[in-house]
Amino acid sequence: MTNEELYLAVALNGWKGNIERADKTFSGLSNQEALNEIAPGKNRLIYLWGHLTATHDAMLPLLGIGQRLHPEFDVAFISNPDKTQAGIPSVELVRS
Repeated sequence: MTNEELYLAVALNGWKGNIERADKTFSGLSNQEALNEIAPGKNRLIYLWGHLTATHDAMLPLLGIGQRLHPEFDVAFISNPDKTQAGIPSVELVRS
């Protein structure tokens, strides 16, 4: 294995591990818990979850892994702050 291949393998394993940890944390939340703010006046858990999902989704084509699965998440979770959009994707959609 070349150094470049080793670096890529380490980066991808780290990325995968972070996704798995976030998935474990967020998937255990009830729909109501996901709508709670992390602290009074701060972002809701659904926003953080959606932001991570949208950001990782945007990396797929950059890394040559594939096409984006949810580009529609950008408006709700990347381009705008939490609580500024009337309708955001549901907890069930983000969970899936």
